Parts: sequence; C-alpha cells; structure tokens
Amino acid sequence: MVVPYQAYAQGVANGLVAPGFGASLLRYLSMAQPWPKQAFDGAEFGITWNHLWYLPYLFTYTALVALTLPLWRSAAGQWMRGAFNGLRGWRLVLLPVVPLLIFTMLLASRFPATHNLVRDFHLHSIYFTMFLYGYWMGVDTGVWKELERLRRVSLALAVAVIGTFILLRAGMKSPLPGLLVDTLRMLYLWLAVAAILGHGHRYLNRPRNLAALGERVGVPVVRASPDADHRRRDPAGTASARPGRRARAAHRADAARLLAPDRRADPPHQPAAAALRAEAQAAGCGFFGGADAASSTGTRMAFPVATSLSESAPSPCA
Repeated sequence: MVVPYQAYAQGVANGLVAPGFGASLLRYLSMAQPWPKQAFDGAEFGITWNHLWYLPYLFTYTALVALTLPLWRSAAGQWMRGAFNGLRGWRLVLLPVVPLLIFTMLLASRFPATHNLVRDFHLHSIYFTMFLYGYWMGVDTGVWKELERLRRVSLALAVAVIGTFILLRAGMKSPLPGLLVDTLRMLYLWLAVAAILGHGHRYLNRPRNLAALGERVGVPVVRASPDADHRRRDPAGTASARPGRRARAAHRADAARLLAPDRRADPPHQPAAAALRAEAQAAGCGFFGGADAASSTGTRMAFPVATSLSESAPSPCA
C-alpha cells in the first residue's frame, strides 16, 4: 500500500494525476489505463517499485552468486574470500574502501544512479561489492571478532568522516572536488557498515534468545533416529504415520537440550546425551547442511536437527 501512495503523491505533485487516492489506487492495481508520461517514476510501465527497488537488486545478486557457486568455491574464489576475511586492524578499516572508490571514480560520472535494474551500472558495482563482502564474511569467526574489536574505532571514524563532509559543504561556496567527495562518501559507506556490524555482533549476538524465540514459533526441525520408532500405534498394533504427542514432546525436549546445554557437568544418568551433543557439534549437523548447529563462529543457530536421545543413534546427523 505504501508504493502506490508514493506514485500517487508524486503524480499529484507533478500535476499529472487527479487528486483522489481511492480512484488512483484502483487504476494503479488494475493496470488497465496508461499513465501520463513522467507522472511518477516507472509510469511508462504502469507500475513502480519506488522504495522497494532494493528487493529485485538483492534477488539478482543472490541468484547471480547461486548460479556461479563453482566459481566462488574454486581455488581463486577461496583465495579472495580468505584474503578479505584475513584483514585485520587498519587494513579491515580502510582496504575494503579501495574497490568502492575505484568503481565510483570510473563509473559514477558515466552512469548516474537511476535505480533501473538493467542500466544502473555504477550502483551495481557498489552494491554487489558490498554483497560479496557479506557473502565472504558469512560465519567466519576471525573477521566478525575483529569487527567487534574495532567497533568503536569504526564508529568514531564514520562520525568524523560525515562531520568533515558536512562542514566542507557548509563552508565552501564552490562545489567540492569530485575525488574528495567520492573518497569521503565511500569511506563513510564502509565505516558505517563496519560500525553497525561490530556493535551488532557485540550486543545482539544472542543465540540462546534466538533459540527460545524459534522454539516458541515452532521453527526447530526434529528428525528421528533411523533406529528409533517414534510412530504412534493404535490398539491393533499398526503403525500410524504421524508421531504421537509424547514423541513430539520428546523431540522438542531433545532439540532444547542441544540448543542450550547445561553449563554444569552432565548428570551420571545422561552420558549418552552429552556424547551425542558433542559429536553433533563436532560433525556440524544443521538444518542448512552442517554450518548451523556448530558453525565456525562457535554460535549455535536456532534451526537444529536433533536426533532422539532416548534411543541409540549411530550418527548424530542421521
């Protein structure tokens, strides 16, 4: 509902759409009548994404990386990933800015921002580079800890950069040199993101709270051991397709034990549970193929695949 109103407000402000949001909304949704040219951004197509432009951009970048996964998993791709995740100290603060600045210097003047998915070459170079940074970082332990360690430095530098930019614009009558503006803008872009990620990792990285939230909304997926029969049986002794309430309750309890292991020593009557939990974490069993339950960050996620602890299980990932 927000996007049609943006188009309506822009059209009314341009004097090309008659006042009356209800009629405008019906016309917008029906796409039956063409809009006047330049009524709003995207009027020639009859529909616009306005402030939701980033959704098709993100989808395009995600699809591109997914379709080229062999390239990113190759030796060259892994080298690039390792080189970025290995940045420490001032290198992590400044070096990621270099590609952004180069792309801006080469493309900004030739391809101004249009938010046209097909011809937005400058913004694609910036956004896709930042997208790759996030893809490379993933669950890497070292780079996240370094961002957390540098969070105050990143924040202070980001404030200093944007403050310098504002003061220069306010104090100079002539336009600022293009290279200076580009440098300050790209510095602020990365420093602000680094500060947000560092503070987020420090104060919002709470897997236990996420696990509890996932448990309340029923997110955890529980898979029974192949050696365990959790099917409910009727009085005649035939197996029912769905597990009974007790079995489902046992599954949830098993998932909770994997998500929040007791910090104390395991009781003597639960050695199997402790051994299975340790084996599952070492094997990296998880909902997304192994990186969730025991990822390289050392953070358990809220999507476990738990094997029943009440029966013997040959493999924690079964």
